[in-house]
Amino acid sequence: PKSNFQVFFFFMAAAPLRTKKLPSQARENRQSIGVSSISQQMMQQLRQKGFDFCLMLAGESGLGKSTLIGTLFGADKVLSRGQVNKTASERIPKTVDITELKFTVEEKGVTARMTVLDTPGFADSVDTRGCWEPIVQYIDGTFMNFLKYEMQADRSQIVDSRVHALLYFINPSSHGLKPLDIEALRALHHKVNIIPVIAKADTLTKPELKKLKDAIRTELEKYEIDIFVPDTSDESSLLFEESVELETLMPFAVVGASKITEVGGRQIRSRVYPWGAVEVDNSEHCDFTPLRKMLIITHTQELKLSTEKTLYENWRRDKLKNDPSVQDRIRLEDDQASKEKARQLEEANRLLEQKQLQMQRDFEERQQTLERQRQEVEEMKRMLALAQAQMQAQAQAQAQVQPPPSASKDHPPSSAV
Repeated sequence: PKSNFQVFFFFMAAAPLRTKKLPSQARENRQSIGVSSISQQMMQQLRQKGFDFCLMLAGESGLGKSTLIGTLFGADKVLSRGQVNKTASERIPKTVDITELKFTVEEKGVTARMTVLDTPGFADSVDTRGCWEPIVQYIDGTFMNFLKYEMQADRSQIVDSRVHALLYFINPSSHGLKPLDIEALRALHHKVNIIPVIAKADTLTKPELKKLKDAIRTELEKYEIDIFVPDTSDESSLLFEESVELETLMPFAVVGASKITEVGGRQIRSRVYPWGAVEVDNSEHCDFTPLRKMLIITHTQELKLSTEKTLYENWRRDKLKNDPSVQDRIRLEDDQASKEKARQLEEANRLLEQKQLQMQRDFEERQQTLERQRQEVEEMKRMLALAQAQMQAQAQAQAQVQPPPSASKDHPPSSAV
């Protein structure tokens, strides 16, 4: 005879196996390992920390650099502060200077810490030889500062001040690149992402603009000057078509206008002339919209990665290879800085101890003063009580010595019977 255990397994084996079908999304979720969520994680990290972006401007004065930046970031007085009451000669610096403007842009929970660098005095003097050297030194200085941050033991407070893009303004009246432009671009193209810009493009007709763009492209290729070109190697990329279009538009022909005007019943940013209006945001009139989209919307991260992985790494490798002692100097500077910080901390502690001792002495003196005042008050109370007791004793003594009052005349004493 079969046991109950064997009978149970017999019926279980004979019974049909019924399974519940899962929806396709549930099956995919069971098969997924979660790698696709990395973009969400990166977005969350970006929302928490934000990002830094540094944009530099270079070009002759009067090409509309301040106006273009005001148009890009929606501010009509971005770089023109302090220039209102100056004469023409005072507005042009005698040497190239680097002016810095920092502001924060917040959108949909993401914080962008923007830095705009202007270069007043560039190509404005009679002798323009080496006028690009201050820009090169500034970029090298940002690379060196970042290298120092990397070599520190504590890198939690690292600050990225490197220049991620350089808008180089080209005069529209030229027939291509000037010798100054060529020398400056050759000195800068290995250190920063250069984006050539034809300023005040509304002064040219379409055939003239096309001819100028072709001449600039030819000279860039002739002198082997590398400019920033969006990556078009991956045809499956979502930005492939936009990157190809941006590459064909370079150098960008831009028109700046930060004020809103009414044209044909529409409120638009435009430059109004007697013969018509040039719409800044109209791609048929200029390349401002593609430039703005590339800088702020579609290729911001590519500009940062190009600076991080290519330009900075090349500079770092060459710096450490050609000057091996730079690490020792950085460490020495860090040691000196640490010693200076330690000295300052020790001095601060000494001053704090002195202040605490002085406060303690002042407290003790105040306590002593209060104690003396308390004793004086107690002495005054004692003397006042003594004076009151003496006055009471004197009053009682006078009352005992004083004779009884005489009888009244209206009530004479009665005669004895």
